[in-house]
Amino acid sequence: MAKMHVFISWSGKRSRAVAEALKKYLPMIVNDLEPWLSTKDIDKGSRSTEEIATALVDARAGIICLTPNNLKEPWILFEAGAIAKTVREKPLACTLLIGLEIPDVSGPLAQFQATKPTKPDLLQMVMALNKALGQSALDSNQLAEAFDLFWPKLHAVFENLPSDGPDAPPERMPNDMLKELIESTRSISANIVQLSSQMTEQFTRIVVPRGILNAGSLGDNAYGARSFGREVSETLAAPELMRHVNQLDELPSPKPGGFMGTLRAAAAQRKPKGDDPAGKK
Repeated sequence: MAKMHVFISWSGKRSRAVAEALKKYLPMIVNDLEPWLSTKDIDKGSRSTEEIATALVDARAGIICLTPNNLKEPWILFEAGAIAKTVREKPLACTLLIGLEIPDVSGPLAQFQATKPTKPDLLQMVMALNKALGQSALDSNQLAEAFDLFWPKLHAVFENLPSDGPDAPPERMPNDMLKELIESTRSISANIVQLSSQMTEQFTRIVVPRGILNAGSLGDNAYGARSFGREVSETLAAPELMRHVNQLDELPSPKPGGFMGTLRAAAAQRKPKGDDPAGKK
């Protein structure tokens, strides 16, 4: 199997020092890893877009080296977006937090797998990269031994990083936090709508007997609901229909023109006069 190209994104002296250490030591830990990073100064805007595009096409994994001073850098955000589109497997696209905590990262960068420069976190990251190699992956014991061998060198780099400005992460504005909260709420709402749709589909497959529904008989409007009700009432005898409808009695009372309301109305219309479910009086 060909070597795995790992795109490493950086901005600033501190981030670059980490990126260069990863480029040096990752192939020593797992030989089939081939890290790539631009050696040109990002602050001067001298990176070649063509050079980056070519590297991203070949990349199967991506590591974004973040510091308090590059969270909002345009190049970081650009390359992070490219990595998100190129790398399909989520564990293989991660941020490496240098002097940061997970809550410090917001927006698109928060969608990546967050990794801290600690021995357990970095080992987990390397294990994910190694696993993606498939048949050429190292045995877990061999990988652990190789990582233990080079961890002191990596740790020494992390402990002696150059400064590239204030270490404190930029203060997040209330409007930014509110925007992120709204986006998260919208995402949760979309998931709820999708789940509701799936539950409705499961209802039509399980609760309503097979053969009742024809394609298109249940529409998203009142006419579709009435058509469905008529088809149900013509297909089932009232007692059998009510047996299925009553399985959902624990749900909130349906609206008169809604899906369940139509079912109950259809069942009531089919119910023989004088029939008492509790027994004859």
